Amino acid sequence: MSKCGGVAFLLTVLFSVAVLAVGEATAEPGSSHFGRPGAGYEGFGHGPGRMLPMLLRSAELNPEQSAKVKDLVDSRRPAFEKLFDKLRRAHEGVADLIFSSGELDATALDAQVDEVGAARTALMREGIKTAVEVRTLLSPEQRAKVAEAKDRLQRLRLEMRDIMGDPASPPH
Repeated sequence: MSKCGGVAFLLTVLFSVAVLAVGEATAEPGSSHFGRPGAGYEGFGHGPGRMLPMLLRSAELNPEQSAKVKDLVDSRRPAFEKLFDKLRRAHEGVADLIFSSGELDATALDAQVDEVGAARTALMREGIKTAVEVRTLLSPEQRAKVAEAKDRLQRLRLEMRDIMGDPASPPH
């Protein structure tokens, strides 16, 4: 995996975990994340996860830091794959219950929704744990660069929303 691919995987996981929707969470992760052919970052939707590769790139990691991030990401990959698979299966379970031909069992549906929540929480915790470790590799100057890039991208996103309208709002 390239330096950018490992960093992109890490950042995408860290922030996309919080914004995964049912459809996004069931999408096949792309090759840049799990070494399988796929759609790259498209499976992670339009939330903060799309900003992550740019944010870490702004840190301008040195070769030693890049190697450490790659090692960290490589060591966490099996855990992330397992957690994403658990989340995908939990979402499929919700869909199976909702779209079954029989009567809908509200108690079973609630239990399945709880499984989705637990899977998302586990994925978020793993992402945060990884982010904290990556953060320890950055110098104060690098953290400042990342923070500035995040702020700039957030301002740009807000400006785009002002121009294009809120995507959550129905068209006029």
